[in-house]
Amino acid sequence: MSTELREKNEGFWTELCGSAMARHIGVTGRTKEDLVEFDRAYMDAYPYFDAYIEESDLEGKRVMEIGLGYGTLSARLFNKAESYQGIDISPGPVAMVNHRIEMAGLGENCNALQASALGLPFKDNSFDEVWSIGCLHHTGNTHDAVDEVYRVLKPSGRAVIMLYNANSFRRKVSHPVMVPLRKLRNKLRGTGPQDADAIVRANYDTNEEGEAAPHTEFVSPKGVREMFKKFSDLKIEPQNMDGWLIPFTPIGIHRKYLLNNIGRKWGLDLYIFATK
Repeated sequence: MSTELREKNEGFWTELCGSAMARHIGVTGRTKEDLVEFDRAYMDAYPYFDAYIEESDLEGKRVMEIGLGYGTLSARLFNKAESYQGIDISPGPVAMVNHRIEMAGLGENCNALQASALGLPFKDNSFDEVWSIGCLHHTGNTHDAVDEVYRVLKPSGRAVIMLYNANSFRRKVSHPVMVPLRKLRNKLRGTGPQDADAIVRANYDTNEEGEAAPHTEFVSPKGVREMFKKFSDLKIEPQNMDGWLIPFTPIGIHRKYLLNNIGRKWGLDLYIFATK
């Protein structure tokens, strides 16, 4: 990661990933009650997470998570694992997860710290599992980030990684319609990007000011298999779906009705389960 991109990512992701959802449901604080309300909404939106965690059987394991956001997944991991290490490029998510750890009274074996996914500050073969949901594709070098995950995993260790799907319905169908229309809208308004790449990035991650994440990479299943070729076993599952099946149509189709059909074939995300 270049110094410039690292600084941009550090600044951008200080606003917790999930902040838009928090604003939508009226969560403004960080009390236990606030976070319970946020976590309920988050898990309702991504109902497959709990099943993935249960499949992992984290008891007695040393777990690392890369990319922390609001800490919903973090809390589920550190409450089940023997020990937990959170990593994020930005101080905001680190502070949130350490706040959750403190509230849970688990500080002795659980911690979050600021570091880059491209240079993890841990020895080889350190962790039984590594989780990273929606983070590595923002680093500027997804392939090297995956190599770092492989390095810190113990032999037979397991990685659970989510990357944006280059073959999703949104990318293949929605974007060819959406991008030129949004370029025209921005031109007429005199605001917003004209660059197609920035428009696409803004359709995935934006901050409160509407700015897109500094860097986003999209990966096909074929690309995943190339990145994870060092691993001995690999499974890829598409998940997630837009709330609107086709942009700018008058009839919205709620995403929850699409998760277990279209989302399982052309979902926004690829969930990758890889064993070292």
